[in-house]
Amino acid sequence: MNEDQKIAARSLRQANRESADKTAPAAVADEFRAKVFELMIANMSSTLKYAEQLRRAKSPVEFVKLSTIQAGAQFGLIIKQAAELGSIAQKLATPNVKPMTVVDWI
Repeated sequence: MNEDQKIAARSLRQANRESADKTAPAAVADEFRAKVFELMIANMSSTLKYAEQLRRAKSPVEFVKLSTIQAGAQFGLIIKQAAELGSIAQKLATPNVKPMTVVDWI
């Protein structure tokens, strides 16, 4: 992610935090939206970097090596991003979940 993209993502998150008239679920939804935007930029940057590296590949061996490295990096990125989005989604879900009681099962 380049500096302009980081600034854009930060300002979007800051604008969401400063919005005082929002309810808690709306604020969390905005946080989720901002994080998705940030992750989208990171994914696009990674893909463009990979495309540039492929363009410079001079042999099939180098192509396979770059592809393997990119696949591993993308897998790690997906795991990290899923955890980040999951924690934000949990903030949204947690206040809306009530404990189950025996009466709920009857």
